[in-house]
Amino acid sequence: MEAIACPEDLVCAPDRADVRSRPFGCIRRPNGTLLGSAVLYVAARWFDWNFASYPPGTTWYFNPFAWQLMFVFAAWCGVGGAAKLQYLIRSRVALALAVAWILFALLIVMTWHVPFLEALVPKWMIKAVYPIDKTDLDMLRFTHFLALALVVTRYLPRNSAPLTSRWLRPLILCGQHSLPIFCFGVFLSFGAHWILMQYTRGVWEQLVVSAAGIVIMVAAAWILDRAEKVPNLFVEAAEYEAAKAAAESGKA
Repeated sequence: MEAIACPEDLVCAPDRADVRSRPFGCIRRPNGTLLGSAVLYVAARWFDWNFASYPPGTTWYFNPFAWQLMFVFAAWCGVGGAAKLQYLIRSRVALALAVAWILFALLIVMTWHVPFLEALVPKWMIKAVYPIDKTDLDMLRFTHFLALALVVTRYLPRNSAPLTSRWLRPLILCGQHSLPIFCFGVFLSFGAHWILMQYTRGVWEQLVVSAAGIVIMVAAAWILDRAEKVPNLFVEAAEYEAAKAAAESGKA
């Protein structure tokens, strides 16, 4: 984030920004791409668009037509959109609303575990809030994400001292390779589930399996980081021809 940048950049170093990892439209027409993403999100929820899954009659748990909005918004922030939101990020009113929304979300979650708090929530509010759809990225979830991003950006900018600590280096590495680490983590979760189902499901066993998964993901991120630093020994044919033509013209 150039102050906010995008949520994914909270743990990414400035020199790691790579426009090739962002949607092409966000580079050429960022505002139009974000608008198109919002339109697709609304249409997907209105017309109930989703991909079919297995077994027949089911759909993807995370609807890509809806969840794409979060990724496109992050990419939009990363290519300069964050600078346009600085007035909002620095606004005390926006900060107060974000904190209030986060506290309200905490209260709603706590009602699942504390009957006394559940009794304090009016019936009309329960009907207005539920169901909080995860599959189609309910707007309540998306705005909660935005509220968290605003608060974190306000008090923990990307150049702050804690983010440069060597103790956070493993977290930063995982953030710099978020997509492959996320995909790798999906497979690790299946493996961890199989181990716990086959052997034991005690608390300590779950902690050990979780810690092992974290170590494996950090190691994978470190390997990916080292691999990127290996010099490229292959030359693009177009670059070679251009350099050859330039050398020949210099001799002439």
